[in-house]
Amino acid sequence: MDMGNGRILGKKSRLTDQNVSRQEEQITVQIPNKDALLESEYNQLTMQFKGPFQLMFRAHNDRVAYQFVDESDQSTQVNNE
Repeated sequence: MDMGNGRILGKKSRLTDQNVSRQEEQITVQIPNKDALLESEYNQLTMQFKGPFQLMFRAHNDRVAYQFVDESDQSTQVNNE
């Protein structure tokens, strides 16, 4: 991910730590349709890289999502993903 100013998350990165967890959440829906409370269960893999940034993966029953977490004090403008 190109963050500008020569910062590219993921290029020549080194993994420093990883964590696997199982989460169960109950989410209150502001405008309920059928249910006012939704239950969410997923497995999460969090990988900490030197840089500093994290890459998180969440695997639900019917979908997978990923998220970059930039822990730098520099600007967070994304030029290219």
